[in-house]
Amino acid sequence: MGLQWTVKFCNNTKYIFKTDDDMYVNIPRLVTLIKQNEDVLQTSVGGRCFMSRRPNRDKRSKKWYTSFEMYPQNNYPGFCSGTGYMTSFNVVSKVVNISRNIPFFHLEDIYLSLCVNKLGFKLHNFEGFIPSLGELRDKYNNDKHHPCIYKNESLVTMHQVPIKWIKHIWQTPCL
Repeated sequence: MGLQWTVKFCNNTKYIFKTDDDMYVNIPRLVTLIKQNEDVLQTSVGGRCFMSRRPNRDKRSKKWYTSFEMYPQNNYPGFCSGTGYMTSFNVVSKVVNISRNIPFFHLEDIYLSLCVNKLGFKLHNFEGFIPSLGELRDKYNNDKHHPCIYKNESLVTMHQVPIKWIKHIWQTPCL
């Protein structure tokens, strides 16, 4: 629905970034990444992408559980994590059109990949989407809570960041 809304009301935009509400997004790094990959994004979706993953068949996993009836294949097509991905309006408009012919699937990132796959478009894995904080912590004396870690030029997104912390990151000046 978000993509349909974008096509209907934002048809003069060039790029779309979808993210979850518990994500810190390093906007300056994201803008740079989009500018560096304008051509690639005309026929791809990019972020933290996995080329193959098995469906979760464990019924105890309520959110990610996928029965054989819901998805009979042993592996999902490649997909980019729904925590944050980017693409062009070109891709989104085509996904919205083809989605009318793709059966509903409960996991939005997998559903998007089903549409992208059907269109013959690609996935593009970008560094910096939900990276390990290990290498970044080294620059700040192993302080994983230092707000400047999140403004590092190699980080694009970080998952499970509370809104108060996101505000703190944005308000803290870094060298």
